[in-house]
Amino acid sequence: MTVMLNGRKLAALVDTGVHHTTVTLAAAKRAGFTVDAPGVKRLEDIRVVGTNRRVAHWSAPIDTFSIGSETIRGGEIDVIDSEGWDGIDVRLGQDFLRTHRLLFAMGQRKLYLAYLGGDVFNRRNGLEPRIPQQAQAPKTAAR
Repeated sequence: MTVMLNGRKLAALVDTGVHHTTVTLAAAKRAGFTVDAPGVKRLEDIRVVGTNRRVAHWSAPIDTFSIGSETIRGGEIDVIDSEGWDGIDVRLGQDFLRTHRLLFAMGQRKLYLAYLGGDVFNRRNGLEPRIPQQAQAPKTAAR
């Protein structure tokens, strides 16, 4: 699918194995990222899946992130110094999935999404308050 990061078109996919939405360094640079920009934080290097290779890793503020008709303003996104993933620039991670419901309509070649609320790009601040509240809510038996 196509997303827009700071007004630049990027190729994206949904990846349930990624905690935080991640963009490649090359794609982030096309969207205006620089390692010395205000608010950019250098994080611990991460290991590339299936290898012993480690790559540089940052957390960077974003102006806008758009998918379909939804535009998210502000927040932070992970940037890794890795080549693209077979032409994919962005991996939408668990942070995005916690705040949306997705329906893949394969026959229509469409993705429908609904925003549920909360901080889309939750920056390592723990769970959204609604998640523990829902877990602690009284349960009723299904009939």
